[in-house]
Amino acid sequence: MARQRGFGGMVQAMTRDRRKSAAAVLVGLFGVFAIAYFATLPPAPAQYSVTFQVSDPNGGVFDSEESCNPRSGYEWIDEQLQVVPTTGVTPAPITSIFSLEASRLSEDVCQFDFALTISSPPAGPLEQIFGANRVPEELGLYQFSLGNEVIGTELLSRTSGTTLEFNKVIAVTNEVAGLYEVGFKADWCKAGPGVYPTGKWNCGWSYYGSDPVTFSSNESKQTCSGRRDFSDLRAGAVVIISGDNGTVRGALVQAQKLFGDLVERGVNATRTSYYLYSKTSEVMFCPLAWLVPNVPFSPGGYTIKVADRAPYFVSASELESQKYFTSKQVGDRP
Repeated sequence: MARQRGFGGMVQAMTRDRRKSAAAVLVGLFGVFAIAYFATLPPAPAQYSVTFQVSDPNGGVFDSEESCNPRSGYEWIDEQLQVVPTTGVTPAPITSIFSLEASRLSEDVCQFDFALTISSPPAGPLEQIFGANRVPEELGLYQFSLGNEVIGTELLSRTSGTTLEFNKVIAVTNEVAGLYEVGFKADWCKAGPGVYPTGKWNCGWSYYGSDPVTFSSNESKQTCSGRRDFSDLRAGAVVIISGDNGTVRGALVQAQKLFGDLVERGVNATRTSYYLYSKTSEVMFCPLAWLVPNVPFSPGGYTIKVADRAPYFVSASELESQKYFTSKQVGDRP
């Protein structure tokens, strides 16, 4: 009987061991599947605060020093932020972009705030379990833009922080053109057919001399310049434009050299060294012109001095409405 009880005890012990082994196997399998399950869960999306500061030292970008409303030509600032992956093994997709607010930080700086969320790129369970193609810390290189204007690029990662800052300085300048014309009224003009000022015509005067009183011309060289009281008006004479943000210099040239630039601004320009204003006015003009690039925007207007002439003032709104063109006539006028 004792032997039988010993054998039964052995059977019971083996059964208990088998149950323990099975339970251990089940626990192990559960752990493996749990690890696999949690390994397949994607990392939390990366969230960023994006700030874009625009510095406008000359003015001309926004409609006032109090607002952040862009003026004509700078509407792209008010467009939605675009974020595009440029490089990376598996660029992470953009989940959402929200425009938050625009705020005036100072009289020449506006800040635009956005919220950006980027998901992590997906990876399969086997790849994650065995370590192949695991989700990288780096999400990729992204390009940030407003409209067609790129404001910067950034290499993003899940641990790169929560704030991205971009800055752009826009020092507004313009190309300013001008026409300075010296006029002379003839005693008579015989005007032939043609479209003025390039049509055929012939004028004369009673005083002795081959040139008008106020200017001289050389038709073969296609040049003209002021005479007597207007002798300072000639090619090479200095043009000075002053405004709120500095002074820029240029020079007079024969107007026909800037024919295309003047026509673009709506000026009835001529390709001749001098021209008849109209068939009935009997006034001829020697046109001299100037084109000065990189003139800083000046909200308070511009003072323009040509050669030895007295300076004259043009408001910012007037110059802008005239496509940054201004003109003066001296001597005889129609």
